[in-house]
Amino acid sequence: GALGHRVAETRMTFRGWRLAFRMQRLELLIFIAAAVLVTAASLLIAWGASEARSSFDACYQASGTDAGCGTSPSLNDFSMWGGFARISAFLTPFALGLFLGVPIVAREIEGRTAGIAWTLSRSRSRWLIQRVLPLVVMVVVLAATVGIGSEFVTRTNPFADFSANPGFADHTARGWMLPVRALAVLALGIAGGAMVPRQLPALLLAGAVTL
Repeated sequence: GALGHRVAETRMTFRGWRLAFRMQRLELLIFIAAAVLVTAASLLIAWGASEARSSFDACYQASGTDAGCGTSPSLNDFSMWGGFARISAFLTPFALGLFLGVPIVAREIEGRTAGIAWTLSRSRSRWLIQRVLPLVVMVVVLAATVGIGSEFVTRTNPFADFSANPGFADHTARGWMLPVRALAVLALGIAGGAMVPRQLPALLLAGAVTL
């Protein structure tokens, strides 16, 4: 009775999640690889910048001048690389939200499989929830991962002392702001794909609205 109903519900939920991942498997694999690379690069940049800044400060305190205290790579190099890492983090919510959100509905309608998919589900809202929830989890995890790496980059900026509290420095490109912004863009992407049943126009519309 009740136990069998719960088992059936669990199986249907699992199938819905598996189907959601399968439908956008390529995009998810690309974004997972990109998030890992950006986060790893950010952590390496943060570590290198911290070491370079410590060496520079020790040299300056010992000699009383910054002459001859240059490091290789220099503080300028780490500052430049950190800038690239922060730009990558800033763009992460846009990429995740738009390229994962728009196809959820638009791809089904454009491919003329929406009628079949909606018929097999109890309701359209249930179908949408089953398709969206797995992507919400992935978007939050990936954006948060990149946000952590960007947080370290900001706190180890070689030309600023943000170790205690970086305040509002690069606040849109680090920490908890990234998953929040990614979820907002994801919602706009889903809405754009539902209003314009073709992926490319929907992507352009959602991108314009997001900006």
